Amino acid sequence: MRTQKQESNKITVYLNNRLQNQQNSLYFTNEIRTSKYTWWNFAPKSLILQFMRAANLYFLSATIVQCINIISPLSPFSAIGPLVLVLCVSLSREAIEDYKRHRNDDIVNDQICYVFNNKNFVSIKWKDIQIGDIIKINNGQIIPSDILLITSSDENGIAFVETSNLDGENNLKSKYSLEQINKFGREYPLIDFKGHLVCEKPNNRVHNFKGIIYIDENQSHPLILNNNNILLSGCTLKNTEWVVGMVVYSGMNTKIMQNQGQVKQKVTDVEKILNNIIIITFIIQTILCLISSILSVNHYYLYYESSNDQKYILFDPEVQGILIYFTYFLLLNSLIPISLIISLEVVKVIQATTIEFDSEMVYYNEGIKYPIKVINTLIHEDLGKIEYIFTDKTGTLTCNNMIFKYAIIGRNEHSDSELKSLFSKIDESDQFHNGEEYKEFYDFWLCIILCHDVVVEEKQEKIQFQGSSPDEVCLVEAAAKYNFKFLKRTSNQIFIKVGGEVLTYKLLQKIDFTSERKRMSIIIQGINDDKIIIYTKGADSFLMQNLSNFTSQEQIQIVQQSLQKYSQKGLRTLCLGKKEIPQKVYEDWLQQYNRSIFFVITKIKKQQKLENQIENGFELLGATAVEDKLQDGVPQTLQKLHQANIKVWMLTGDKLETSENIGYLCNLLTKQTKVFKIQIENTSQIKLNNQMKDIETDQKILNSKKPSKNYRKFAIIIQGDAISFIFSNQNSKQEFLNLIQECHTVICCRSTPTQKALIVKFIKINLRKTVLAIGDGGNDVNMIQEADIGVGIIGKEGNQAALSSDYYFGQFRFLQRLLFVHGRWNLLRTSYFLNYFIFKNIVFTLQQFFFGFYSGFSGQTFWEDGYLLNFNSIITAIAPVYFASFEQDVNSYESEHIQGLLPKLYKRQKTKKAFSYKTFLVWFSMGVVLSVFTFFFVLYSYQNFSININGKNDGIWQLSISCFFCTVGVVWAVNFLDTKYWTPLTFIAYILGTVVLFFPSFAYVWDQFEGPLYCFFIKEQQLIICKKRVDYNAIYSLVLNLRIGFKQGKTTQENKKIKVQ
Repeated sequence: MRTQKQESNKITVYLNNRLQNQQNSLYFTNEIRTSKYTWWNFAPKSLILQFMRAANLYFLSATIVQCINIISPLSPFSAIGPLVLVLCVSLSREAIEDYKRHRNDDIVNDQICYVFNNKNFVSIKWKDIQIGDIIKINNGQIIPSDILLITSSDENGIAFVETSNLDGENNLKSKYSLEQINKFGREYPLIDFKGHLVCEKPNNRVHNFKGIIYIDENQSHPLILNNNNILLSGCTLKNTEWVVGMVVYSGMNTKIMQNQGQVKQKVTDVEKILNNIIIITFIIQTILCLISSILSVNHYYLYYESSNDQKYILFDPEVQGILIYFTYFLLLNSLIPISLIISLEVVKVIQATTIEFDSEMVYYNEGIKYPIKVINTLIHEDLGKIEYIFTDKTGTLTCNNMIFKYAIIGRNEHSDSELKSLFSKIDESDQFHNGEEYKEFYDFWLCIILCHDVVVEEKQEKIQFQGSSPDEVCLVEAAAKYNFKFLKRTSNQIFIKVGGEVLTYKLLQKIDFTSERKRMSIIIQGINDDKIIIYTKGADSFLMQNLSNFTSQEQIQIVQQSLQKYSQKGLRTLCLGKKEIPQKVYEDWLQQYNRSIFFVITKIKKQQKLENQIENGFELLGATAVEDKLQDGVPQTLQKLHQANIKVWMLTGDKLETSENIGYLCNLLTKQTKVFKIQIENTSQIKLNNQMKDIETDQKILNSKKPSKNYRKFAIIIQGDAISFIFSNQNSKQEFLNLIQECHTVICCRSTPTQKALIVKFIKINLRKTVLAIGDGGNDVNMIQEADIGVGIIGKEGNQAALSSDYYFGQFRFLQRLLFVHGRWNLLRTSYFLNYFIFKNIVFTLQQFFFGFYSGFSGQTFWEDGYLLNFNSIITAIAPVYFASFEQDVNSYESEHIQGLLPKLYKRQKTKKAFSYKTFLVWFSMGVVLSVFTFFFVLYSYQNFSININGKNDGIWQLSISCFFCTVGVVWAVNFLDTKYWTPLTFIAYILGTVVLFFPSFAYVWDQFEGPLYCFFIKEQQLIICKKRVDYNAIYSLVLNLRIGFKQGKTTQENKKIKVQ
């Protein structure tokens, strides 16, 4: 794919100049392509991708060898058929999926847009748009490219967009044109919009844009651009009649397409073990082939070297041994069946469908249905072995529905009801902001209605506030109740209404909130006032460290005490500050700040330093406290997760006290939990060894006969600054690793998105545990993608977390059912399926090896081609697939008592390791034993009791088909006996879909030979067939008794374990 020409980390776009942009750019069209293939490269590319899988390459090699007549005793079709079937299914799926992508691409690329041709706007297709073009978008239309907003139907150049296609957020966002640019298309014709724009190279940062535009080619007066001036592709224009903009990024370079990167492939522990077991099985196959080759050569020297039959020997013994190796490589090829791959894929799809159709995991909110959705169908079994869960707090454990509770204004604390009473006494005509009595109130609420990103939207003649932050919306709504009303915002002005007076402020600069900065600041100037003021709101950890030296210590103490009290109640808090900036200081700072933006990336640290420089020396206005209640069922869910021996960590950006209180409210912490706090207070060192000693001391007390404290668990609450220090030092990381293994839970407060991902990765790699991360916002995406399993919650912060996850649903409480029911079931199902698949092929394939002792290891096949082809693909395929899709060892709907036992069952299941090298050895051994019994008992019965109608013993094919019949019966019996959940659908799958389909094919082939079934229809041979029935019944009796005895002993042991627990 061609990309825009890049100089270092900047690109240049010429305004409304296609020819110049084409000369300056290698990719200038707006065509997008999400498809993987074209019509001419589909076959070679898709086949190469298929054969990059080791299993398919193995089967291809076996197929090629089987086509060599001198080596293969089998029909090439028995190898070519299954391989072609698997490839056809895989390629068909690829083709269908890619065809859908092509159709979707065509739908997008063929949409109509209006482009300025230096005279008027003409319609063209989206794919024909080029960078630098001036385009027009009408209300309700989707933005086709990333465009610079030139002007809009609003006289101030304001436009509103919905970004749900981009980040999942449904609230409106305001964009605005710079005052100098907004004149084009109004005062000046668009044809005069000339110059060039310099910006950062295409990237996937949807909330970040930095650039500079030179309109009149005057290099000394550039205009600074930011994300508020850009309308991104995929957004929908709302509440704005039309906008005109210039294309900055087009096609595959737009931010929405830059975010279509490859998701990291997640591989389950079961799949890793399976890959190793396949390698082990291949080694076993190789050893058997070598033994066969050696015994074949030995057989030659024993029987042919001195006999007259050497004329039938075509090759020297050594050459014959090599050929026999490859012959048995084919004959024993079913040890690793090709049907395993396709059957496993079918199982995973059915399991995903079963999860999505679970009515117990559907959330209804305001009449909208939110069912669970499965994004990744390959990792279901890992849900059954989770050791650590990392959860966000706001919107994940809580409702993210903010309710205003308290405000600290100056030195006084006010509840919501007190503020209502206070403001009801103030007449709207009273200009109280001019009076000294209400100055603190005025500055406090002015900060709230000026410093935010909330947008005003009119719906059915009602004004509603919308914003990406529920905290901001809550505070602006609260201010409106107290007659401090936000009206609108333009590129350079903010309009508010205080009491009955409309006020206008110049918007000089806005420094946006980020999770790392933990604050937002805005610099304004009154229309009739030369004072320049910066307002800020953010975390107390920032503001308290950046107050003016003239701030009263009494006020600081009052605010800190109130904040601590609010935190203990689990409330979310923000601190507000204000500072007046001298004109000269601001002009000097602005000049340096604009210069730092010009260098886009290379001066990012300089830009951050300048932001810190201006955000300093604040006057403390006060603080706010809002309540965010826990979701339904959160404490009960966390309690059950702990019962299942799952360690839950809470990673949040809230302050320590708030995090601790929420920990107690949601049962992460209890009165029996010894809590250790790790903080950094104006120091660069942290001593984790002291924490370890404290834990060791408490453990000794707990293990003593008379403990002095009733502590049963240990927990750590650690701040983000301490986390940064720990991960910067290898010794500290090791100390921290030793410490957390003793802890029941860990709460990380003041943590950034990057720290969240680092913590998840740290636990996953160093403890080698299966970890799950769950969150609802864009700041949780990193940890969700880093975890073995990522779970998203559809919340008020948009769908970013959900779209980046493996599973998503509407409420945290559904997590327990996902793990304890579906996770546990799917781990049991998939583990049994893989064990059983290995087992049945051991039983089936080893009989070919045993037959070699009676055929001189000549390479004679023991199985008829049709049976060899259909054993795994048809005859023994339906029952195990059904088992792996629908089997249930306990009915989760049966009673509350059973539901209460699910955490304990989950805990026990994790320790059992249903699929491991040990279980492989058990099933392998059982397969060897049953293969020996089946082959040699049937062989014994034929050698002693089998006489056909000619009075002779039956031959190889009668023996082969009898062994095949017994083998199918044995593997069926094992599968049927292990099934606990019997329903009408089970009967259809096992009896009609398995047994009934088997007998017609079996009888057809059998009828070609003179054997027991043939004799059954001859009345004079009744005595013979009855005698043989006794032999077969003896075999089945022995096999079933062995299996039942094995199950009974196993069940007895498990029952003992349950009683002990």
